[in-house]
Amino acid sequence: MRIVGVCVALFTLLLLGGCADSDSSSSDGGNTDAAVTGESLTLSSSLASGELLAKQGTISIYADVTNSAGQPVADGTSAYFVASSGSITSKASTIGGRALATYTATSQGGNVTINAYENLVAGTYGGLTDEYFLTVAAGPAVQIFTVSITPEHLGLSSSGKNEVGTFVFSV
Repeated sequence: MRIVGVCVALFTLLLLGGCADSDSSSSDGGNTDAAVTGESLTLSSSLASGELLAKQGTISIYADVTNSAGQPVADGTSAYFVASSGSITSKASTIGGRALATYTATSQGGNVTINAYENLVAGTYGGLTDEYFLTVAAGPAVQIFTVSITPEHLGLSSSGKNEVGTFVFSV
């Protein structure tokens, strides 16, 4: 009877010790936040706030993906992009938590919605998502050229020099 009691006690200690070890460590050193999937996905672009994109213009779209600790996800994590018009890189991998896609507008002006997704399973986008909105200019892209400036030099107010000039531009 005494041998059975000792065996039960040893078995209990081994079982509890095994449970404690499995809770305190994992194959990645205990960091469970290092998962491939992110906790935050945020889109931005190379356009300045309020800036219009020219017809057939090209911009960079950035998807910043972070884990639950707010750190960039592992390099090589995929982000998927879809645009309501125009063309965009459909899949890009993160480097330093950022995936880069290139968007090219069509020859039509109007509003464009770009979506990014964390995963694509059986043809369906899912996981984290974000939207980015931009406007493609309705009119043709234009340039302004300076034709002439008369006189060549203008003075500041109350300087005694000529303060009035003529500027001619070509659009």
